[in-house]
Amino acid sequence: MKKTLSLIAMYAAMGGISDSVILVDKPQPKKQPIPPKPPININQDKLNEAKGLKKFYYGLEYIWALNQKSADKKARKKGLIP
Repeated sequence: MKKTLSLIAMYAAMGGISDSVILVDKPQPKKQPIPPKPPININQDKLNEAKGLKKFYYGLEYIWALNQKSADKKARKKGLIP
C-alpha cells in the first residue's frame, strides 16, 4: 500500500512539473496499408491428415473426425444420419 501511494505521489509531482512544458502534437505520417498475403495453397486433406483426422463418409458427404464416435456426433449435428 505504501508503494502505491508513493508511486501516485511521484507521478503527481511529475505531472506538476510537466505543466510548464508546452507539448505540441506533431502530425503523424500516413501509414501505408500492408498488402494482404497471397493465400497458401495447402491441400485441406493433407492438412487434416497431419492433424490426425480421418475422413468418414456418410452417403455423398464426408466428415473429418478423430474416431467413428465423434464422426457420428458431427454427422447427427449436420443431419446426415438420424
